[in-house]
Amino acid sequence: MTKSTLDVLTEAYHLLDDKKRWTQGALARDFFGEAVSEQAATAVAFCAAGAVYRVIPSGKICWDALDLLEDVVEEDLTIVNDGPDGYRRIRAAFRKAIRSLGGKP
Repeated sequence: MTKSTLDVLTEAYHLLDDKKRWTQGALARDFFGEAVSEQAATAVAFCAAGAVYRVIPSGKICWDALDLLEDVVEEDLTIVNDGPDGYRRIRAAFRKAIRSLGGKP
């Protein structure tokens, strides 16, 4: 079954339910805090983009999800993720993007 942009955003959002599963400065990190591929079996924490890539690593739906998140935050997603209050702002961006597609976070 093909995932929709809403499916991808919702799944990525829930990957970050626990703040311990979120990171800054890398797409993904392992248990030891080392940067790893977001597709690595050892990846346990993700930035906003890393969470999207974990759900769907490439393709139009991936890019649509990332574009919508950037539209919602109105600036570069990496800057928001890695900036002050990044976790709160990223979670809010996911909620707003999901709602804009008619979903419920």
